[in-house]
Amino acid sequence: MHQSVTKGRGIEVVGYRQYDHSDTARDIAWRASARLPDDDDILSQNFAPEKQMRILMVVDEGHSMRFPRLKPLYADALVRIFASAALDAEDLFSVVGVEGDGMIYSDQLTGEGDLNDFLKAADEQRQRRVYRADVRLLPDLLNELDLKNTLVIFLTDFVRTEWIPFQAMREIDPLQNVRFVAVVLDEWSGFAPTSHSIMFEHVENGMTAVLDMRRGGGVEREVHAFRERLRALRNQGNALGLSVITVPLADENPLRMFYKQWERLFEEN
Repeated sequence: MHQSVTKGRGIEVVGYRQYDHSDTARDIAWRASARLPDDDDILSQNFAPEKQMRILMVVDEGHSMRFPRLKPLYADALVRIFASAALDAEDLFSVVGVEGDGMIYSDQLTGEGDLNDFLKAADEQRQRRVYRADVRLLPDLLNELDLKNTLVIFLTDFVRTEWIPFQAMREIDPLQNVRFVAVVLDEWSGFAPTSHSIMFEHVENGMTAVLDMRRGGGVEREVHAFRERLRALRNQGNALGLSVITVPLADENPLRMFYKQWERLFEEN
Protein backbone atom coordinates (compact mmCIF):
# COMPACT_ATOMS: atom_id res chain seq x y z
CA MET A 1 0.00 0.00 0.00
CA HIS A 2 2.83 2.38 0.88
CA GLN A 3 4.55 2.19 -2.50
CA SER A 4 1.34 3.27 -4.23
CA VAL A 5 1.90 6.88 -3.23
CA THR A 6 5.35 7.36 -1.72
CA LYS A 7 7.57 5.90 -4.42
CA GLY A 8 9.66 8.47 -6.30
CA ARG A 9 10.74 11.88 -5.13
CA GLY A 10 8.86 14.02 -2.64
CA ILE A 11 6.90 17.18 -3.37
CA GLU A 12 8.16 19.48 -0.58
CA VAL A 13 11.00 21.78 -1.70
CA VAL A 14 13.73 22.01 0.97
CA GLY A 15 16.50 23.82 -0.91
CA TYR A 16 18.36 24.37 -4.16
CA ARG A 17 21.42 22.92 -5.88
CA GLN A 18 23.36 23.41 -9.07
CA TYR A 19 21.55 22.09 -12.14
CA ASP A 20 22.59 18.63 -13.37
CA HIS A 21 22.05 17.43 -16.94
CA SER A 22 20.03 14.47 -15.64
CA ASP A 23 17.47 16.85 -14.08
CA THR A 24 14.10 17.23 -15.76
CA ALA A 25 12.40 20.54 -16.55
CA ARG A 26 10.16 19.91 -13.54
CA ASP A 27 13.25 19.87 -11.26
CA ILE A 28 14.45 23.33 -12.30
CA ALA A 29 13.84 26.23 -9.91
CA TRP A 30 12.89 28.72 -12.60
CA ARG A 31 12.24 31.75 -10.40
CA ALA A 32 15.33 31.25 -8.27
CA SER A 33 17.45 30.80 -11.41
CA ALA A 34 16.08 34.02 -12.92
CA ARG A 35 17.39 35.99 -9.93
CA LEU A 36 21.00 34.84 -10.46
CA PRO A 37 23.40 37.42 -11.96
CA ASP A 38 24.76 35.00 -14.56
CA ASP A 39 22.14 34.02 -17.13
CA ASP A 40 23.89 30.69 -17.65
CA ASP A 41 23.46 29.64 -14.01
CA ILE A 42 20.56 27.30 -13.37
CA LEU A 43 19.37 25.95 -10.04
CA SER A 44 17.43 22.76 -9.41
CA GLN A 45 15.17 22.04 -6.47
CA ASN A 46 15.90 19.59 -3.67
CA PHE A 47 12.88 17.65 -2.48
CA ALA A 48 12.35 16.10 0.93
CA PRO A 49 11.55 12.39 0.64
CA GLU A 50 8.00 11.50 1.59
CA LYS A 51 7.99 9.16 4.56
CA GLN A 52 4.39 9.44 5.61
CA MET A 53 1.22 9.14 3.62
CA ARG A 54 -2.49 9.43 4.32
CA ILE A 55 -5.07 6.73 3.74
CA LEU A 56 -8.55 8.18 3.34
CA MET A 57 -11.19 5.45 3.20
CA VAL A 58 -14.54 6.57 1.80
CA VAL A 59 -17.26 4.04 2.63
CA ASP A 60 -20.63 3.86 0.90
CA GLU A 61 -23.35 3.65 3.56
CA GLY A 62 -26.26 3.36 1.14
CA HIS A 63 -29.13 0.98 1.87
CA SER A 64 -27.86 -1.62 -0.61
CA MET A 65 -24.60 -1.98 1.37
CA ARG A 66 -26.55 -3.64 4.22
CA PHE A 67 -27.69 -6.66 2.21
CA PRO A 68 -27.00 -9.51 1.68
CA ARG A 69 -25.56 -10.43 5.06
CA LEU A 70 -21.99 -10.94 3.82
CA LYS A 71 -21.69 -7.46 2.33
CA PRO A 72 -21.48 -5.40 5.54
CA LEU A 73 -19.23 -8.04 7.11
CA TYR A 74 -16.69 -7.78 4.30
CA ALA A 75 -16.98 -3.99 4.24
CA ASP A 76 -16.13 -3.91 7.95
CA ALA A 77 -13.23 -6.36 7.42
CA LEU A 78 -11.76 -4.25 4.61
CA VAL A 79 -11.90 -1.06 6.68
CA ARG A 80 -10.03 -2.86 9.48
CA ILE A 81 -7.45 -4.33 7.09
CA PHE A 82 -6.58 -0.94 5.62
CA ALA A 83 -6.57 0.69 9.06
CA SER A 84 -4.20 -1.95 10.41
CA ALA A 85 -1.81 -1.57 7.47
CA ALA A 86 -1.78 2.22 7.77
CA LEU A 87 -1.34 2.30 11.54
CA ASP A 88 1.45 -0.30 11.44
CA ALA A 89 3.30 1.93 8.96
CA GLU A 90 2.67 4.99 11.19
CA ASP A 91 0.69 6.61 8.40
CA LEU A 92 -2.41 8.78 8.76
CA PHE A 93 -5.73 6.96 8.51
CA SER A 94 -9.26 8.29 8.48
CA VAL A 95 -12.71 7.09 7.42
CA VAL A 96 -15.57 8.91 5.72
CA GLY A 97 -19.05 7.39 5.75
CA VAL A 98 -21.36 8.68 3.00
CA GLU A 99 -25.09 8.04 2.79
CA GLY A 100 -27.08 10.15 0.35
CA ASP A 101 -26.53 13.78 1.35
CA GLY A 102 -25.28 12.82 4.82
CA MET A 103 -21.66 12.27 5.76
CA ILE A 104 -19.59 11.44 8.84
CA TYR A 105 -15.83 11.81 9.20
CA SER A 106 -13.55 10.15 11.73
CA ASP A 107 -10.67 12.67 11.73
CA GLN A 108 -7.24 11.06 12.08
CA LEU A 109 -7.40 7.71 13.89
CA THR A 110 -4.43 6.83 16.07
CA GLY A 111 -5.21 3.24 17.01
CA GLU A 112 -7.60 0.31 16.86
CA GLY A 113 -9.54 1.67 19.83
CA ASP A 114 -10.27 4.92 17.96
CA LEU A 115 -11.49 2.92 14.97
CA ASN A 116 -13.74 0.72 17.12
CA ASP A 117 -15.27 3.79 18.79
CA PHE A 118 -15.93 5.45 15.44
CA LEU A 119 -17.52 2.37 13.88
CA LYS A 120 -19.72 1.84 16.93
CA ALA A 121 -20.86 5.47 16.86
CA ALA A 122 -21.51 5.21 13.11
CA ASP A 123 -24.05 2.46 13.81
CA GLU A 124 -25.94 4.62 16.28
CA GLN A 125 -27.57 7.57 14.54
CA ARG A 126 -27.56 9.88 17.54
CA GLN A 127 -23.82 9.40 18.10
CA ARG A 128 -22.73 10.08 14.53
CA ARG A 129 -20.25 12.93 14.31
CA VAL A 130 -20.47 15.21 11.29
CA TYR A 131 -17.42 17.02 9.97
CA ARG A 132 -18.92 20.50 9.93
CA ALA A 133 -22.37 21.89 9.30
CA ASP A 134 -21.26 23.58 6.06
CA VAL A 135 -19.32 20.55 4.77
CA ARG A 136 -21.95 17.90 4.21
CA LEU A 137 -21.02 16.49 0.80
CA LEU A 138 -18.00 14.39 -0.14
CA PRO A 139 -16.66 16.79 -2.83
CA ASP A 140 -16.67 19.59 -0.23
CA LEU A 141 -14.72 17.42 2.22
CA LEU A 142 -12.10 16.42 -0.37
CA ASN A 143 -11.55 20.10 -1.14
CA GLU A 144 -11.46 21.04 2.55
CA LEU A 145 -8.83 18.42 3.44
CA ASP A 146 -6.41 19.73 0.77
CA LEU A 147 -5.15 16.21 0.11
CA LYS A 148 -1.55 15.41 -0.77
CA ASN A 149 0.49 12.19 -0.56
CA THR A 150 -2.83 10.41 -0.16
CA LEU A 151 -4.34 7.11 -1.20
CA VAL A 152 -8.13 7.54 -1.43
CA ILE A 153 -10.02 4.25 -1.32
CA PHE A 154 -13.70 4.20 -2.29
CA LEU A 155 -15.45 1.15 -0.80
CA THR A 156 -18.83 0.57 -2.45
CA ASP A 157 -21.12 -1.93 -4.15
CA PHE A 158 -21.57 0.68 -6.88
CA VAL A 159 -25.33 0.44 -7.06
CA ARG A 160 -25.43 4.24 -7.31
CA THR A 161 -23.47 5.30 -10.39
CA GLU A 162 -23.11 8.88 -9.17
CA TRP A 163 -21.51 7.86 -5.89
CA ILE A 164 -17.87 8.44 -6.87
CA PRO A 165 -17.13 12.22 -7.08
CA PHE A 166 -15.41 12.41 -10.47
CA GLN A 167 -15.58 16.21 -10.72
CA ALA A 168 -13.90 16.69 -7.33
CA MET A 169 -11.19 14.25 -8.37
CA ARG A 170 -10.51 16.25 -11.56
CA GLU A 171 -9.95 19.39 -9.50
CA ILE A 172 -7.13 17.89 -7.41
CA ASP A 173 -3.71 19.08 -8.60
CA PRO A 174 -1.67 16.12 -9.97
CA LEU A 175 1.38 17.51 -8.14
CA GLN A 176 -0.39 16.84 -4.85
CA ASN A 177 0.39 13.14 -5.31
CA VAL A 178 -3.11 11.72 -4.75
CA ARG A 179 -4.09 8.28 -6.01
CA PHE A 180 -7.59 6.76 -6.19
CA VAL A 181 -8.72 3.13 -5.93
CA ALA A 182 -12.32 1.90 -6.05
CA VAL A 183 -12.88 -1.36 -4.15
CA VAL A 184 -16.22 -2.71 -5.39
CA LEU A 185 -18.13 -5.37 -3.47
CA ASP A 186 -19.40 -7.69 -6.21
CA GLU A 187 -22.41 -9.82 -5.25
CA TRP A 188 -23.19 -10.84 -8.84
CA SER A 189 -20.15 -12.64 -10.27
CA GLY A 190 -20.70 -16.37 -10.30
CA PHE A 191 -24.46 -16.16 -10.80
CA ALA A 192 -25.86 -18.95 -12.99
CA PRO A 193 -29.49 -18.83 -14.16
CA THR A 194 -31.77 -21.52 -12.76
CA SER A 195 -35.19 -22.79 -13.77
CA HIS A 196 -36.90 -21.20 -10.76
CA SER A 197 -38.43 -17.97 -9.63
CA ILE A 198 -39.36 -17.14 -6.04
CA MET A 199 -42.33 -15.19 -4.77
CA PHE A 200 -42.17 -13.24 -1.51
CA GLU A 201 -45.22 -12.17 0.44
CA HIS A 202 -45.20 -9.48 3.14
CA VAL A 203 -46.56 -11.01 6.34
CA GLU A 204 -48.50 -7.88 7.34
CA ASN A 205 -49.85 -6.22 4.23
CA GLY A 206 -49.91 -9.21 1.87
CA MET A 207 -47.93 -7.43 -0.89
CA THR A 208 -45.94 -9.77 -3.12
CA ALA A 209 -42.73 -9.54 -5.12
CA VAL A 210 -41.22 -12.03 -7.56
CA LEU A 211 -37.52 -12.78 -7.86
CA ASP A 212 -37.07 -14.31 -11.29
CA MET A 213 -33.84 -16.36 -11.42
CA ARG A 214 -34.52 -17.91 -14.82
CA ARG A 215 -32.49 -17.09 -17.90
CA GLY A 216 -33.29 -13.55 -19.00
CA GLY A 217 -35.13 -12.90 -15.73
CA GLY A 218 -34.78 -10.11 -13.21
CA VAL A 219 -31.64 -11.45 -11.51
CA GLU A 220 -29.80 -11.94 -14.79
CA ARG A 221 -30.73 -8.39 -15.79
CA GLU A 222 -29.26 -7.16 -12.51
CA VAL A 223 -26.04 -9.05 -13.26
CA HIS A 224 -25.82 -7.44 -16.70
CA ALA A 225 -26.55 -3.97 -15.30
CA PHE A 226 -23.80 -4.35 -12.66
CA ARG A 227 -21.23 -5.39 -15.26
CA GLU A 228 -22.15 -2.42 -17.41
CA ARG A 229 -21.74 -0.05 -14.45
CA LEU A 230 -18.36 -1.59 -13.66
CA ARG A 231 -17.23 -1.25 -17.28
CA ALA A 232 -18.31 2.40 -17.34
CA LEU A 233 -16.50 3.03 -14.05
CA ARG A 234 -13.25 1.63 -15.42
CA ASN A 235 -13.57 3.63 -18.64
CA GLN A 236 -14.35 6.89 -16.85
CA GLY A 237 -11.74 6.29 -14.18
CA ASN A 238 -8.87 5.68 -16.60
CA ALA A 239 -8.50 9.37 -17.40
CA LEU A 240 -8.37 10.22 -13.68
CA GLY A 241 -5.99 7.46 -12.64
CA LEU A 242 -8.76 5.62 -10.79
CA SER A 243 -8.03 1.91 -10.40
CA VAL A 244 -10.85 -0.59 -9.84
CA ILE A 245 -10.64 -3.77 -7.75
CA THR A 246 -13.55 -6.12 -7.10
CA VAL A 247 -14.33 -8.30 -4.09
CA PRO A 248 -16.39 -11.23 -5.47
CA LEU A 249 -18.61 -12.13 -2.52
CA ALA A 250 -19.75 -15.40 -4.08
CA ASP A 251 -16.16 -16.65 -4.27
CA GLU A 252 -14.98 -19.20 -1.72
CA ASN A 253 -12.43 -16.67 -0.41
CA PRO A 254 -13.33 -13.12 -1.51
CA LEU A 255 -10.42 -11.48 0.33
CA ARG A 256 -7.89 -13.76 -1.34
CA MET A 257 -9.20 -12.65 -4.73
CA PHE A 258 -9.03 -9.03 -3.54
CA TYR A 259 -5.39 -9.41 -2.45
CA LYS A 260 -4.40 -10.92 -5.80
CA GLN A 261 -5.91 -7.98 -7.69
CA TRP A 262 -4.31 -5.48 -5.28
CA GLU A 263 -0.84 -6.99 -5.71
CA ARG A 264 -1.22 -7.14 -9.48
CA LEU A 265 -2.37 -3.50 -9.59
CA PHE A 266 0.68 -2.15 -7.78
CA GLU A 267 3.16 -4.50 -9.46
CA GLU A 268 2.02 -3.05 -12.79
CA ASN A 269 2.49 0.50 -11.49
